[in-house]
Amino acid sequence: MRSPDTNTFAAQSRTELLRRNGIFESFFEAEASRLAEACHEMSRRFLDGGRLLAFGNGSAATDAQHVSVEFVHPVIVGKRALPALDLGPDFERRLPVLLQPEDMVMGFAFPEAEEAVERTLRAARERGR
Repeated sequence: MRSPDTNTFAAQSRTELLRRNGIFESFFEAEASRLAEACHEMSRRFLDGGRLLAFGNGSAATDAQHVSVEFVHPVIVGKRALPALDLGPDFERRLPVLLQPEDMVMGFAFPEAEEAVERTLRAARERGR
């Protein structure tokens, strides 16, 4: 069995990371004002006692779990934990029971839109979240 050429691997990794950085930079340039508005609204809702309710299907479910943990256990020492909850695989049934007026929701789907996630986001939007 041949061992991988570490120089080739390193060069390919560098190229891929630089390509990815360009994609992220373009995204944040295009969406900066919308992201700032979303962050402002989230901070207002957290101050009003709201919670972040996250959900996703399939491999995207781990994104919901990860986001929830980042709010509950902030990486920056001394920062206040914020209430967040991953709704788990039964999110369509749980959301209507748990959602309060000051809460916010975040749905994850990958690599394409997921009908259950879209339905749940629409249901939350209809309730003003």
